[in-house]
Amino acid sequence: MGTINMIDLSEESLPVVQAMMTFLCGGALKAKDVKSDNHSQLNFWVDLHSLAHRTMINKLIAQAAENFHYQATSCWTSEVYFDICHEIYSRLPNCTVALRGVICTVCVERLDALSKRTDFADLLQDIPALAIEIALALGRSLTTLRCKFRMHQV
Repeated sequence: MGTINMIDLSEESLPVVQAMMTFLCGGALKAKDVKSDNHSQLNFWVDLHSLAHRTMINKLIAQAAENFHYQATSCWTSEVYFDICHEIYSRLPNCTVALRGVICTVCVERLDALSKRTDFADLLQDIPALAIEIALALGRSLTTLRCKFRMHQV
């Protein structure tokens, strides 16, 4: 007799489990369609991404990350965004690498506005890995700009 693998979903919120079941039954998940009671949109996509990673459903992992990106770019000014940063960076890196990339991209794209906020400086002190990833992303951007500038000089 074979081994039966079971996944305990008792710790997951009902909206997250419903979304996973919708996905498994062939339904599409879009950020604008998700309604969750007392569960922020960002939290929803992080939790769904984590569940998809734990259950090894690669297409759901990708879809949750894509929808997280959509949501993160529209609510980066909220207090929830910084809470999500803490949550994502406190989880194991291998299951949140895509979401960490989104957080870093959003921070780099909004760096002018974020740098004026004292809570952003606190966030970077609390999460050194995020500060390092932002610095590396900015370094890559500068390298790209230098290459483009040199090409125009020739």
